[in-house]
Amino acid sequence: MNLYTETWTGVYTMKTPNFDGTFREQQVEVEVLGESVKSYLVKVRVPVRGRKAGESFPVRKHNVRRRDARPIERRVYDYTKAFWNN
Repeated sequence: MNLYTETWTGVYTMKTPNFDGTFREQQVEVEVLGESVKSYLVKVRVPVRGRKAGESFPVRKHNVRRRDARPIERRVYDYTKAFWNN
């Protein structure tokens, strides 16, 4: 596990199975402390699923997204000279 010199804030999405086969999704704000090939080392800020506030544990990378992530810019197309406008 490679630890970061500067940590960043992210949102950890966890899913808890229900008895009827569905899942309950919960999102928790975390501080990302480091990473390995497939996982991040995160520190939770609130108690969640048997973990204490401030406790750190590894989670899968695809379950964490950056808090400061910007939305993708939408592409704009110019159809004024398209063949169907003639």
